[in-house]
Amino acid sequence: MIVMKVAKIDNDGYITPLLAGELQSFSDYMNSFLPLGFQMQITSAAPAILNCTSLYIRYSKEYSLSVIWQQIGEVLLSFQAALRGDDPLYVNDIESAIKSAPGIRDAYFNNISVTDSSEEEPITPVNGQITIPAGYFNFARELVEMQSVNPGEPTGKNDIYISPV
Repeated sequence: MIVMKVAKIDNDGYITPLLAGELQSFSDYMNSFLPLGFQMQITSAAPAILNCTSLYIRYSKEYSLSVIWQQIGEVLLSFQAALRGDDPLYVNDIESAIKSAPGIRDAYFNNISVTDSSEEEPITPVNGQITIPAGYFNFARELVEMQSVNPGEPTGKNDIYISPV
């Protein structure tokens, strides 16, 4: 049996499941190509959500904070769109992607976890990697949209600490 996990990207860059009609149309289309005797299961579940206690970012003071915010959001949306199927998610790869943006000197997460609708408890990294049952994920909107930057009182969830160096 061939298993496919499918989703789409909305206008804001977030991964969303297909609507029932879209899923049926896609399934019908894909099944029309199957050789006799093969079966295909196509699903479209809600994406997993990646959260953290905090994200620390140091950037070059030659860049404005607004440019850094924009770049980090773009990197996160691009990264989540690039994960394919059952590939594991490596925490270091996310941090490296953020560090590759112009002006970013360092980036690291504290206590990453992924909430997937098929799991009762959040999934945490084992040896720096996470396997996501849905096959795809979104970063928490608080991270992408920079909603809790340098909080006076940490919330303990998706707080972002940014400082120039």
